[in-house]
Amino acid sequence: EVVKECLTTNNKVFPPFLKYLAVKIMGYDHAMLVFAPHGQYWCDKRKLTMTELLPNSRLEMLKHVRDTKTKLLLKDLHDISIKNGGYVVVEMKGKFAKLTMNIIVRMLAWKRYFGTDTNANEESGRLQRLGRFLLSIGVILRFKCCSVSWLGYVGKMKRTTMEIDRLFSSWVKDH
Repeated sequence: EVVKECLTTNNKVFPPFLKYLAVKIMGYDHAMLVFAPHGQYWCDKRKLTMTELLPNSRLEMLKHVRDTKTKLLLKDLHDISIKNGGYVVVEMKGKFAKLTMNIIVRMLAWKRYFGTDTNANEESGRLQRLGRFLLSIGVILRFKCCSVSWLGYVGKMKRTTMEIDRLFSSWVKDH
């Protein structure tokens, strides 16, 4: 109830999203839902997303995707354990990041992102490069102490944005 009230009645209370250069370039000048300032545009896009792209019925229908990907992760961990003779330290942060990305991409675009069930294809590689780049930009934005233009990332962001465009265009064409 509180979340609903925050995102409907009191959405003007939220501060507008900081207008970083990275968000301007890679977020289509703040047009992407996650980067859009709170207001009527944001509310309309969120409503469209929740009713058309991710309604509860679709999430329930695609529950098997989450289950399958989670089972694959557990199988991978089991295989690592067997291969190393039992107890082994495993870095889980990366595994959870890959699991999350696998589930999201599989549910939204019916594509495979990364893992043991993936053929080494161009789209998978593009998604992996995109994920690494967005992670590095996220780290820079988190510290808020330096501008991406000072670090020479503008050209790389523009190239990555073109890759995102090609990727999303291929998904739209497939559907």
